[in-house]
Amino acid sequence: MRIRQALNYALDRDAIVRVLMAGIGEPSSTILPKEHWAQDPATANYYNHDIDKAKKLLAEAGYPNGIDIDAFGWADQVAMQRQELIISQWAQAGIRIKLTPVAPQTAIQLFMLEKKGAMFISPAGGFPDPSQYYEVLFGKDALRNAGKVELPGFRELLDATMEVDDRAARKAAFAKLQRFVVEQALQATIRHVRGHGAQQTGAQLCGRSADHAQVPPGVAGNRLGLMIAFVTSRSWQPRSPVPIS
Repeated sequence: MRIRQALNYALDRDAIVRVLMAGIGEPSSTILPKEHWAQDPATANYYNHDIDKAKKLLAEAGYPNGIDIDAFGWADQVAMQRQELIISQWAQAGIRIKLTPVAPQTAIQLFMLEKKGAMFISPAGGFPDPSQYYEVLFGKDALRNAGKVELPGFRELLDATMEVDDRAARKAAFAKLQRFVVEQALQATIRHVRGHGAQQTGAQLCGRSADHAQVPPGVAGNRLGLMIAFVTSRSWQPRSPVPIS
C-alpha cells in the first residue's frame, strides 16, 4: 500500500492540468467527478502533492533508494507529452518508470491479458451505474483487474452500495467505498474533464485496471478523466490478496 500511496503523493495534479490541459479539468483523487451524485467530497482531493512524504513511504516499504517500475502507455503524441510529465514528477520522488508506449489495444493485450508490466497509464471511461464502475475496475474477476487481486473489505463495501434503492443511503455507502479505494490507493486518478464520453487518465497498482471505453454523453456525469492503473503482482510486489507495503 505504501508504494501505491507514494505514487499518488508524488503527483502534482494541479501542474498536470495547468501545463498539459491548459487548466481545463478537475484534479481529483477519486474515480468519480465532483458532479456525480455518488462522489464524496471528503476524500476527493485526498492526495496532495508531497514529494517528501512519497520518499518516506518508499523508504518504509523497503525502497530507500527509489524503485523501478515497468509501465505501458499510449503512443500518440498527446499521450506521450502527458506521460512524460507524469513520469518526470514520479522521478523527483525516486520512482523510475520504464515506459513502453504502444497502441491502446496492444497495451490492453499486454497489461490486462498477458500480465506484463506493473502499470498502465491511460484514459478511462465511466459506466451507467457507479457500482458497476467499481466492479469493473477492482473486482477480482474483472478484465481490467489484471492482477486478479481483490483486497479484503472491498466486496462488502461494494455490495452495500447495491443493497438499497434509496439514493441517500447509496450515497452514504459509496462514501465508505470511495474512502477505502482512495486510502488503499488502488489507482492514481489525475483529473476529470467534461467531454462526449466519460474518460479519465491515470494509473492502477492494486487489481490493476484501466478503462479506455467511450460511453454515451450523460453517463457517469459525462466526464473525461485520467487514471493510472497499478498491479498487485509484479517483482516488487507479491501476488497475494493483501495490500502491498
